[in-house]
Amino acid sequence: ITGDEWQMLATDCAVQPPYCTEQFSKSGVGDEWDRPDLSFGDCGTILASPFYMIFKIIGESIMLNLFVGMILDNFSFITDEVGLTEDHDWTAGASTKQLEEIARVFQTLDRQQAAISLFVLPDLLYYLPMPLGYRKGRHTLNRGIRERAETLLLRAEFNQIVLDQRNELLRKRVRTWRRFVPLPFAADERVKMVDFEEVMRTLLFWRKPDMVPHYVKLARHDRVFKVARMASALVIADFLRMVVGLKKTRLVKKKIAHRVAFREFELKDEVRQRRKQIILGLVAREKLMAYRQNRPRQLLHTPNSTVIEVELKRIDKLPKKIVYHEEATREGRFGKVQSWMSIQTFLENSPTQLVILRYIDPRHSGLGFLLADFTKIKWQGGKRVDLV
Repeated sequence: ITGDEWQMLATDCAVQPPYCTEQFSKSGVGDEWDRPDLSFGDCGTILASPFYMIFKIIGESIMLNLFVGMILDNFSFITDEVGLTEDHDWTAGASTKQLEEIARVFQTLDRQQAAISLFVLPDLLYYLPMPLGYRKGRHTLNRGIRERAETLLLRAEFNQIVLDQRNELLRKRVRTWRRFVPLPFAADERVKMVDFEEVMRTLLFWRKPDMVPHYVKLARHDRVFKVARMASALVIADFLRMVVGLKKTRLVKKKIAHRVAFREFELKDEVRQRRKQIILGLVAREKLMAYRQNRPRQLLHTPNSTVIEVELKRIDKLPKKIVYHEEATREGRFGKVQSWMSIQTFLENSPTQLVILRYIDPRHSGLGFLLADFTKIKWQGGKRVDLV
């Protein structure tokens, strides 16, 4: 077809006797033929030259038209690309620059796996330019009611794609011995991802349907019903997730409020602040002692041999016969009441009497009065140290 030595081929195919053998047999070759007789020889035909001439003319015409068509197509693509006006709606189609930007955004999120996870779908839509994504310009997002609905449908179709991939993988494993082996974590994570081709096709279906041929839309009739069911399931799952999230948020806010109230109470309570300063002083002394002895500070403490638990019972009303701790501490004493006197009064009376306690911090103040029984506890005694 390209014209290289076609005339030599035509001459060889037109050779005639005596320059050829009409039949490869004993009658055609002679007695020296020691092989089975054949019905053909190596002679040609006089029609070889016209055949090659016609074949060359037709072949060159076809190839010439193909070459010219390719050149014209390339020139038309160049001229169209130069004269193409880029817009957000792809009115005249996508330019090379826009396609390269789409590929760059996808490569940013695919973790070099040529596929993206379902969890990065919102990021993909935010970073992709319109019309496939929501980004309009550099720092502007076009996201209204229609875009929210399309996001739900995109999530539904991506989940349907992942579900189909997983079902196909399990169907193949059931037919082999691999059904007895758990699915590896890497393979399970891979099933939860959608490749670039599926992502672009799905985005075109829902974000740019006017670019999809009509027969393709008709072929997706059953698929759309599956996507609609998946979208309904996602709406229910989002609602349940929102309910659980609100419940956890209320619990966290309640804990934070308790901590803030306790912190405010701690800062205002003089006794607790004085106790805090004493503890800080003890810790500083222990650190200094541990440094001098070149040993860990934890070894300076003697661990508790036993742990005693006291049950606190909630009571609604105070009994009629009750002695307040302050009155018991002042009884038989004159002058200013010290802190150690209050502790001594508690140690003297708790082995024989029941004790009623009440929380004063805001977190537990709602518990009311609590009854504690210390009569069965044996106090080993203690040592008073004047720190001030």
